Amino acid sequence: MSAYNNKFVVPVIDSLKNLFNKTLSLEVNERLPYIMTNDDATASSFDIISIIGLSGEVRGSVILGFKREVAMKVSSKYWQKEMVEFDEDVFDTVGELVNIIAGNAKQGIESYRIYISLPTVFQGSEIKATTLSRTNKDIPTIMIPFTSDVGDMHVILSYKFET
Repeated sequence: MSAYNNKFVVPVIDSLKNLFNKTLSLEVNERLPYIMTNDDATASSFDIISIIGLSGEVRGSVILGFKREVAMKVSSKYWQKEMVEFDEDVFDTVGELVNIIAGNAKQGIESYRIYISLPTVFQGSEIKATTLSRTNKDIPTIMIPFTSDVGDMHVILSYKFET
């Protein structure tokens, strides 16, 4: 198992916690980040994920994953109204959340030129998230589990500094 450089992990954690705790009034706490193995990727499944690509001096991706019920509760907080359907509003919310998280985390390491893509959202049943590290073992995939009052969520990071 390779080690990882947490230079981008800490800003991602801080960004998510700030967004959820302050903007959404949801207390969120991170659990210990860890490097995912093939077994972890198989065991971790989501009903909705949003992915943002990273390019420039940092190459990789940021993935935010939820179970359906948690995504709906988070979206209800975001829109300040109860979401009763798993629909476009929920999908848009999950995409916007990963966009905010990646954008704010990028500011946490200003010494690097980082570009982020537009978010892509996938919804379904038991979605398994894979990243660059599946084909390049030099780039670890880091799982960051979070707990909250409305349920668990996960950020999956895979990145490599190019400089």
